[in-house]
Amino acid sequence: MAGAVAIGWLMGTLGERLIAMLRIRYGNALGLDEFLALGLMALCYGATLLAHGYGFLAVFCAGVALRQQELRATGSARKPRDALQEVTLAEQEQSEQDPRLAHAQLAESMMATSVGMERFAELALMLIIGCVVSAHWRELLGWTPLLVAAVLFVVVRPASVMLALAGSTLDWRQRGLASWLGIRGVGTFYYLLLGVEQAPDGVARALAPLLLATIVASVLVHGISASPLMGWYATRLSARTRRGKTSRPT
Repeated sequence: MAGAVAIGWLMGTLGERLIAMLRIRYGNALGLDEFLALGLMALCYGATLLAHGYGFLAVFCAGVALRQQELRATGSARKPRDALQEVTLAEQEQSEQDPRLAHAQLAESMMATSVGMERFAELALMLIIGCVVSAHWRELLGWTPLLVAAVLFVVVRPASVMLALAGSTLDWRQRGLASWLGIRGVGTFYYLLLGVEQAPDGVARALAPLLLATIVASVLVHGISASPLMGWYATRLSARTRRGKTSRPT
């Protein structure tokens, strides 16, 4: 894990600096943001695997490092989109070479590309999970898988999130939403496949119904409740904002 953090941070930092320098000084590497984002993720992940590190963690650290470089270059904590809101489509290429906007342009385009790829990956992963579940759905309906999923949802995840957010500035509503809606459990399928590959056959076979039942329950329960809960939170937040404005002295 330490090697993954180091490799990810190094590649994210050096990659962002190199791309920004090529654009600002030489006018190169323009309009290739989709390939740059995919290449940085693949290179970082592959290099970390060669070093026997945790590839997912390295890619995450590379993204954090890239964003930190953008913040340091622009000197602002605003979102990259806010810094580029006055840039028109015709001025996009010029902004990629502007020393004040090049870093924000790179960060914004890479984030947009990553979000698009994430949606395609999630779609493919859910299709694979659905195929696996359709072949073993009877095993998921036992008392043990359902009990494990209920304990994870109601006890384990809320307790872990509350512990992680202890001392933060979030109020009780925000902590409650975070403990119920996040972290999503689709990544569990990756660890299940890792167990199938490396653990003894009996261990993976015993864990599979528990993990698959938890994933299916999370998709249904959290997927159905996410929009109403977020709508309720947005309503309460806007109401609190209006009360704050009306209570201020004129």
